[in-house]
Amino acid sequence: MTEANLKLWYLKNLNLFKNMQPNAMKVLDEITIMENYQKKQYIYFSAEDVEKVYVIKNGHVEIGYLDESGKEFSIDILGPGEIFGTVLGKGSAGGYARSLNKALICVMNQVDFEAFLQKYPEISFRVLKVLGFKINILENKLQNLVFKDIKTRICELLYSLYQKSGDKEKQIIKVPLTHRDIANLVGCTRETASVNLSELKKEGIIDYEKRRIKILSPRKLQQYISFPA
Repeated sequence: MTEANLKLWYLKNLNLFKNMQPNAMKVLDEITIMENYQKKQYIYFSAEDVEKVYVIKNGHVEIGYLDESGKEFSIDILGPGEIFGTVLGKGSAGGYARSLNKALICVMNQVDFEAFLQKYPEISFRVLKVLGFKINILENKLQNLVFKDIKTRICELLYSLYQKSGDKEKQIIKVPLTHRDIANLVGCTRETASVNLSELKKEGIIDYEKRRIKILSPRKLQQYISFPA
């Protein structure tokens, strides 16, 4: 398979663009390039506006922001099929996106993507549904930071990642995560995250080695979310 045909095959197999009209797929193919990113490589890291749209084919991407001192704060971890960057309007200053492992990503200029959406409104509807879903997730995360204890927040994070990016046979979360990564995602110190992860390990709910987390009991993890101790 040629590189051009491979790119088209990847595009056709992304959920966001599945069953799209052939003429629309042709236009999308023309405005898209495929980029490979190595582990822990920044996709963008700038105080300037992001002017591109990204859709993940393979791998996982960490999305975050920088405070005034330059400290990084993780907001979300995205997996295959998810879209990020300047999807609509202007991008946010000071943000970053970084691959957590090797990643293959479809990249488009924001202006080209916006013109594409105007030409094919049925795709616009799909994108708006995805963005609406992401807004709901971020709202839930904000509520968690305000109203839920750290252990429950960690359980919710692990359960969410397991459902979205888990190998159910091996019972592992495929996203490589350090205790620092988890702490950033739930809003606590690395030490506090480590203490709570150790408790979950002693309770037989999870196990971990280096950057790999195994979910020993998804049922117990889900119960902890519903009925936190």
